[in-house]
Amino acid sequence: MAVTKDTIYIDSEEEITGIIDKIQSAESKLVALVLPKKTSVLQSSVNMKLMKRSADLAEKNLVLITSDESLKTLAANNNIYVASDLNSKPTIPTVLPNVASELKDETTQGLQNSTIDLNQYQSAANLPTDQKLDQIASSIPVEGPEEFDAENQVNDPNVVDLSKNEDELVDNQTSTRRASNPTNQNEEVLDSLTDKKIKAPRFSRFKILILAIIGFVILLLLLTYYVLAILPKADIKIKTDALNIKVNTPINLDNFKSSSSASSGVLYTKTVNYSKNISASVPTSGSVNNGQTASGQVTIGLTNCNNTTVNIPAGTSLSYNNLTYTTQSSLSLSAPYQNGQCQSSTSGQTVNVTALNNGSSYNLASGQTMQMSTFNGYSSSDFTVVSDGISGGTDNIQKVVAQADITSVDSKLKLSSSTSAINALEQQLQADGFDPIKSSFVTSKPQIAYSAQLNQPAATLTATEKVTYTMTGVDSSELQSFLNKIIQSKIKNSTQTILNNGYNSLVFSSGSSPTNYNLNTTAEVGPKLSVSQVQLLAAGHSSSYVVSQLKKNPNIQHVTITVTPSWLGSLPSNKNKIIVNILKP
Repeated sequence: MAVTKDTIYIDSEEEITGIIDKIQSAESKLVALVLPKKTSVLQSSVNMKLMKRSADLAEKNLVLITSDESLKTLAANNNIYVASDLNSKPTIPTVLPNVASELKDETTQGLQNSTIDLNQYQSAANLPTDQKLDQIASSIPVEGPEEFDAENQVNDPNVVDLSKNEDELVDNQTSTRRASNPTNQNEEVLDSLTDKKIKAPRFSRFKILILAIIGFVILLLLLTYYVLAILPKADIKIKTDALNIKVNTPINLDNFKSSSSASSGVLYTKTVNYSKNISASVPTSGSVNNGQTASGQVTIGLTNCNNTTVNIPAGTSLSYNNLTYTTQSSLSLSAPYQNGQCQSSTSGQTVNVTALNNGSSYNLASGQTMQMSTFNGYSSSDFTVVSDGISGGTDNIQKVVAQADITSVDSKLKLSSSTSAINALEQQLQADGFDPIKSSFVTSKPQIAYSAQLNQPAATLTATEKVTYTMTGVDSSELQSFLNKIIQSKIKNSTQTILNNGYNSLVFSSGSSPTNYNLNTTAEVGPKLSVSQVQLLAAGHSSSYVVSQLKKNPNIQHVTITVTPSWLGSLPSNKNKIIVNILKP
């Protein structure tokens, strides 16, 4: 029967528990462990013994595939078979004990059980070192063959033939262990007394437990730091006897620094200008025909006999389908009498005419009936007008400015905002140290220039408007001094001071003259409290202590302290975690 075995390759970082699990999980009774060149886990005699004991309990026969001499020594001490490769016959190695180490480490009990003759040690005591070791080694009984003999190897109980039946191999190995080592017999007896398997320590679980404990300690430290250092904060609200004072007082403006006086309310001012050009454009909507004018001749006859003679002046208007022509010379027509009877004249006199406007639409074919305009009491029915041919009119249309275009571009200029001019004037005044008076902003009358006049040829009409803006400002330092003087005169409590003079909310309104304005604002007066000092006073103390210390100031009326979290007995030691809010009146 062919030998079946499981080959297991061991990694250099493998743990003993993993190796034992693989041995116990093997399906065959013969297990070959292929070991790496360097493995630390089996260098321990304890791990080697654990592996051997677990294999015996699982009824597995081990063969270590290695050439490491130290592993062979440990395998020999535990009766484990060893082979140099998977194709070699495994044997239990024969190892000579280290005499020098044995003499140093052997206990009294070990010497009693040893097969070494102690007299040999004593007789070799005075010999040189080399001779002493040779003499002692010769007295040690050696089990197994000293040299490899192919014939003797077959009958050697320490040699396993992998070609044997697996069950035979197990029986042979078991009988060999019992015969060669009394200790194994004792172990067999011990195994028969208990059916409990040896549980190898699982170092991975121990590592996980250690990491879990370390993680828990770190989490606990972070939580403690968050609760004690980050989470705590406090909010202190202080109500004082501060109050608001309304300021409404007139000031006079003076353009001369030498004559201004903040104490008397005459403040130095400055007026600045800003010019801005605003442009707007629209496409033109008018048109004109600059082509040639049509001209020709017409024949005019008289049909009215009331007057013997009718004179038609030059420039008389003739029309055809709303097209107007003018005669270029005068002519005289006689009443059309024939045989003493008035007859309508079908013939008359010829006169030159010219079209009133340019264009090809004034060209008129010969034979077309026209009408004469009314003049000197004569109507168009008193005459016959027939075209003899009018030609020469051509078209040349050009865009021109219409009145509607001028109106449209003017409306666009009015939409332009003055905000940019106001901002420019304010920045100019502030740069010079003056506070702008917005109500003094004035816009001059616009000056408009057009790119083309009415009826002039142009595709686009552009209008440019030039506007000049002015604004007046008050000297900032004089204004501040005057404002503080007015507020100080209204304070009645000597313990109060100016907290806010209302300068940033100051409003100017026009007065009785262009150089007179009224100042309007609201000032705040009360005790001067330092937020930083309150924070230092409160840091690390209880709420009751902080309240009692702040109440010593007669100007403080009420103090409210809120600590988060509420179970903290004192305010945070870090003053930056304390927010101080001095309530406005």
